[in-house]
Amino acid sequence: MPAMLRRPIAVFTLSGALLVAACGGQEDDGAREAREQQITPAQAVSEIGKVRVGLDSAVASLKAGDRAQAGETLAESYVEHFERVEGPLEKVDPKLKEELEETIAKDLRGRVKDGAPTAEVQRLVDRVKAQLTMAQQKLK
Repeated sequence: MPAMLRRPIAVFTLSGALLVAACGGQEDDGAREAREQQITPAQAVSEIGKVRVGLDSAVASLKAGDRAQAGETLAESYVEHFERVEGPLEKVDPKLKEELEETIAKDLRGRVKDGAPTAEVQRLVDRVKAQLTMAQQKLK
């Protein structure tokens, strides 16, 4: 396979895998929702820390010129960590949960995908981190 096709194919394959992981099957959705509902506020706070690490890693990837990796890191942080925060946060502040969900899933990931300057992405990350701090305080 030509070298110039390897990266796009790898990105496509990883994107597909993340989509499948995010969507899952019908049986997996019920099990995942049940598991997410069992997450304690303390566990959600721990997951918020992992989201922060992912945000920082995504910005570092952008600064290194690897926009694709930044996007992948954001997707993984959302699916693997923020989704575990949603249930407990929904119980204490549904509006904040919706704001975070919108900012991470649409605004931040969209701006990285659209080629926004690193400084703009950093401002969005700073906004998300401030919202995550509020979420941590509400979950304690």
